[in-house]
Amino acid sequence: GKKAAAPEKPLNPSGAKLKYVEWDAHMLGVDTPEKSAALKASVKRVPVIGLVGFSGINAKILKKNIEYAYGPKQPRNMHDTYQISEVMQIARKVGFAVKVRVYLAKNHAEIAEAFRRAGKESDIVITYFSYWEKTQPMAAAIAANPETLYISPYVQVGKRQTNASLQSKGRHPAGGGLRNFVTALPLCRHKPGGKLMTPLHRDANDNETVNFIAPSSYASSRGETCPSAGVTAVVAAYIAAASPGKVPAEKIVAIMLRNPSIPEERMLKLRDFDARSVENLRASLNALTKPDSVGIRRLEAEGVLDLWKVYQDVNTPKQE
Repeated sequence: GKKAAAPEKPLNPSGAKLKYVEWDAHMLGVDTPEKSAALKASVKRVPVIGLVGFSGINAKILKKNIEYAYGPKQPRNMHDTYQISEVMQIARKVGFAVKVRVYLAKNHAEIAEAFRRAGKESDIVITYFSYWEKTQPMAAAIAANPETLYISPYVQVGKRQTNASLQSKGRHPAGGGLRNFVTALPLCRHKPGGKLMTPLHRDANDNETVNFIAPSSYASSRGETCPSAGVTAVVAAYIAAASPGKVPAEKIVAIMLRNPSIPEERMLKLRDFDARSVENLRASLNALTKPDSVGIRRLEAEGVLDLWKVYQDVNTPKQE
């Protein structure tokens, strides 16, 4: 029989080994109790995240701050439960709470209405699904709510070209697209050691792009992009939480875009990374923020989301 695979050695044996939620908070820059307390003290309200999809939420598991706003109340599987629970745990860890309203569609014919209603009733709308059918009505529903920020993982499926997906209609770094619809890609906790997944660019028909890189403790390889959208939603939801009223999508995006970082010091404190990992991250960011072989810039933010920098930005008095 085959020999059992040898356990992988940590890249940095002397570094800290953190649990999932602690890892996410650390990589977002909220890595001390004092920083969490500062975020908590700055919060003015509980933001609403609208969750749109085909799965629903197991409210018995998540207990509180969950309500069904559209569709049947029985979830079909655990996909969205798993994803949104990470959002709620990370938000709580860094110092604030979120409320989740679930918009559960039975099929593609209903999903556009779910997007439309969620946009009218939420601060942030998040979806974890890849959409390849009937995407025009969905895009129209997102466009109808320009003040609401919609967030999705970057999607990539087999041989289909990405211009057929809803996500390809999102905000493009070079301009164009739905400016209130952003995608996220993970900085993985595990493999490939600081290298970022490379969006497809077989030709110009693979036109989907990425707006933000989010540290994602559960991600380890291609196909595990979903949690990065949740981490991105936490950062966006904090901006909403720190305001007495709804913050326009364009303002949220602008704050997130001007506060990314290359979290070298934080990376080197963990077992999951080493100096080569930091080099890999810099090289990946450099490659993705330049036009590729078909002339498309694949990444908008030139770094990794940094919640602590966002906190400092939001709470620094602005000169008139």
